[in-house]
Amino acid sequence: MKKGKQSRHMEFGSTLRRLRHQADLGLKAVAPQVKVSYTYLSKIENGHKTPSAELIERLCELYQADSDELISRLGQLPSDIQRIVEVNGKAVFELLREHYPQPEPERR
Repeated sequence: MKKGKQSRHMEFGSTLRRLRHQADLGLKAVAPQVKVSYTYLSKIENGHKTPSAELIERLCELYQADSDELISRLGQLPSDIQRIVEVNGKAVFELLREHYPQPEPERR
């Protein structure tokens, strides 16, 4: 895993751990509720594994957090948006580019 990507995953894992602690839940309590092992959750929280968008959505529902924001931090798309992109590909890209133009890169 590249250094920048690894750092992003560790930060993401720390965010999930913080949300779990705020919900006053332990790994062993959360795991069966989101249908994964507690060791897998531990690896996610420690930045060693990347969760699927679906798992992030289940965790966020349990923790009462915004899944869209967390999913985008990993550079992924929420599952409903992924389906929209799969069905409408080019039209989605054109619509996004039209409504959200990218700023010009800074020149040094």
